[in-house]
Amino acid sequence: MPAPIALNLARIVHRLLEDPRGWRVDRVREELEIAPRTYRKYRELLRDHFESERLELVEVEQGEHRWLRLAARRENTEARPEFLGEVASWWFARRLMGFGGALGSPLEDAWALLIESIEDRPFYLGHLFRNLDRMLHHVPDAPKDYSDRGEDLALILRALFHCRALRFEHGERSREILPLTLVLWKSGLYVVGDEEDRRLLFAVDRMSGLTLTRRRFRYPADYDPSRLFEGSFGIWQSEGGEDIEVDLVFAAKPWLHRYLRERRWHPTQIFEDLDDGRLRMQFRVASMVEVEPWIRSFGGDVESRDTRR
Repeated sequence: MPAPIALNLARIVHRLLEDPRGWRVDRVREELEIAPRTYRKYRELLRDHFESERLELVEVEQGEHRWLRLAARRENTEARPEFLGEVASWWFARRLMGFGGALGSPLEDAWALLIESIEDRPFYLGHLFRNLDRMLHHVPDAPKDYSDRGEDLALILRALFHCRALRFEHGERSREILPLTLVLWKSGLYVVGDEEDRRLLFAVDRMSGLTLTRRRFRYPADYDPSRLFEGSFGIWQSEGGEDIEVDLVFAAKPWLHRYLRERRWHPTQIFEDLDDGRLRMQFRVASMVEVEPWIRSFGGDVESRDTRR
């Protein structure tokens, strides 16, 4: 016997309230065992009797499928002062976090919702979004490829957010860590983990055979990742923890001086204009691993020396 209309409508509403992503239209018809015509009838009934000043029922086209969703009513999206900032922010976020799977898909969903909310689509979709990939541009820093690591990233997030120990192979060793932070550095992902009271850094692309253990832990109240990387010229630390004083002198080239001064390379950096027109730069780091390639990138325009304290 077919389910009563009221029951089917209640199932749709419950599903839409439970899952903000909505319900795929073809699966609504499949699970409720209804014809396309009946589905359209249900949709109109819900629009007539369930929508409010704050909520509306929408169908969103995403990829090859259409989704039924409950969306908050918003005034003309593109008329808001922050609209163009949102477009640029989402565009750059999608480029920076283009990992796919657990990290990339939610961004794509949110981007699709932003596009769907635009009322004046003939202009924006015909002009702005046609040219957006040229109006905005991202130059990646040799990004790592995580296209086939979607399941592993999802597992890492579960371990991190649910405070569960994570077991994996790293090189030739088996490791079990308490994951504390997922770090994004130069288009690569790294995990800070507590292993036998030592806080270590692991590159995600070198972690294999990941499994979630039953071991749970309380997230440490005194832990701060910014302190972990304090003194680094990036993310790498020296084994001995001995500070290194870096003293650089750059050639007398105004464009080079502007380039250096306009950026915050390190929290301890100090600049000094020398009498001969050159620029002196000093800072203190915990490791030279990332400093030395940076220095070499300036070629003959820099002289350097470092001393251990």
